[in-house]
Amino acid sequence: MSLTYPKSARIRSKKQWQSFFKGAKSHQIHSMGFYFSQTDAKPRLGIVVRKSVMSKAVDRNRFKRLQREYFRHHQPLLHCYDVVVVAKPFSQSASGSILSMQTVSDNWDAFVELIRAYNTRMQ
Repeated sequence: MSLTYPKSARIRSKKQWQSFFKGAKSHQIHSMGFYFSQTDAKPRLGIVVRKSVMSKAVDRNRFKRLQREYFRHHQPLLHCYDVVVVAKPFSQSASGSILSMQTVSDNWDAFVELIRAYNTRMQ
């Protein structure tokens, strides 16, 4: 199993973003919104962090880095789903917690369970 994050594992172009959101389903877990869409290829990841949600570039970059890190290590669990993670507004007291690996891991674990439940319903 490769733990790389190549360009082919990213949602990059405007056309890819538009086609993703046409059939995507959404689910919010705490301060993160997850959008997912089934695909025939390997899973891909897109990350959206608005400046109005996290004003400091350091925080936005850390959020994105943590999302990519979790995705890299857990790609096989996503079963050919494209995923977009959107940072949602949160209280200032929780700003440190959304940027911790434990919180990111908990949110992603809940999302993976949602994917598993969705797969069992679809079969």
